[in-house]
Order: sequence, then C-alpha cells, then structure tokens
Amino acid sequence: DPDTLFPQGFGKAISWRGSYDEIAFIPDENTDVQTMHAHALAANGKTMEGYKGGNYEMGPLTPCNIAGYGCYGGDDDRLTLWRWRCMCALAGVPFDHPAMADEVSA
Repeated sequence: DPDTLFPQGFGKAISWRGSYDEIAFIPDENTDVQTMHAHALAANGKTMEGYKGGNYEMGPLTPCNIAGYGCYGGDDDRLTLWRWRCMCALAGVPFDHPAMADEVSA
C-alpha cells in the first residue's frame, strides 16, 4: 500500500560517505511507501557528486545504505534484507521475500 507509514524510513538519495560510488538514503521518520519509492526511482541512473568530489552513477545494482550527509556508520549503514525486514515490522507490514529463506539459513 503506497500510503503505509514507516516510522523509520528513508528520504532523498545522496552519495554515501563510506564509499562515494555507493548510494545512501537519508533517514526519514514517518514517511510513506510512495515517498520512499519516489526517492529510489529518482536515484536510479542519477550521477551524484561524492562527499569529497568525483561523479558516480547510481543504478539498480549499486549497494544501498541509510545515512545522513557526511555520516559514516560502517556496516551499520547497510540497507540489508534484515534491516528492511525490521523497518517493515516497525511499520506493521509483513515482509515476504524469497531471498529471506537464504539469509535465515546462512
């Protein structure tokens, strides 16, 4: 449902401080699925300037993180399936993805 509200979601996309060729979505509170989806679509194929310069094109295979501008939290920034599942749980949304079976069994 595009109107589902996520207490802990994400907003605008930027180049990640940890590795400029990776994308980071700025954390956003009380945002809906439609807004997060729009931010993800807007980032696809976009060339972004790295934190300390350089231009990097973001695409569907670019690793994703959730971090504010200039912030670096290492592996804690990664937008993993586990983190996405936790975000869904906080929003009261069931998470059903075939890849979860692989993650749980690993």
